[in-house]
Amino acid sequence: MSKFDKQIVCVNTADLLEGQYFQGFMPASHKAYAERICAHMHGRRRGDVEEDPSVKQLVGYALVVHPNSKTVFGFQRSADQTKYSEKRLHGKWSWGVGGHIESIDTGADPVAAGLRRELAEEGGLTDGYTLELLGYINDDRDPIGKVHFGVLYLVKVDKADLHPADGELASGDFLTIDELREVAASPDCTVEGWSHIALEPCAAVLSGKPAQPKSF
Repeated sequence: MSKFDKQIVCVNTADLLEGQYFQGFMPASHKAYAERICAHMHGRRRGDVEEDPSVKQLVGYALVVHPNSKTVFGFQRSADQTKYSEKRLHGKWSWGVGGHIESIDTGADPVAAGLRRELAEEGGLTDGYTLELLGYINDDRDPIGKVHFGVLYLVKVDKADLHPADGELASGDFLTIDELREVAASPDCTVEGWSHIALEPCAAVLSGKPAQPKSF
């Protein structure tokens, strides 16, 4: 089945953001987006909403962190189309693992269920971790961001050891926040927009501080 024929979970943009719009990052504690998602989420064929900004496709986006060493799993996606089909992300650096929430993701929290599925498929993670909701990402600066809404989690692992289950990643390792900042600032590296947005909220939490809203 084509990825565009899959049934994914969406929320109408007006239902999700009207009166509570933000651009960038919003901590989970600040707004009631979780309640809006639960009240208004519905399934749609991905191809029907891929270019429709009146609908936000929900994406679970996870930062895999090792709290003891205060490191985050950073990686570069493969530029080989035979290993990774999403051309828009070829060769980009990221520290976010995840993907669309699908109709097969059920239960009291389909977003968390979908993220657990993605962690198993992409990261080979099936146990030895906990999920912590960090907040939300909305980035309307480009056509891709206009049709997606990120539910951002910290995935706290017991060991700083991750072996991705597929060939999507060209390289990856657990890195300190300062090392990730160097990657983000390097003219030789292209970093996913959501990873840029998530970096400082993650840094705050790893240093024992609450994450704060951040506009981009």
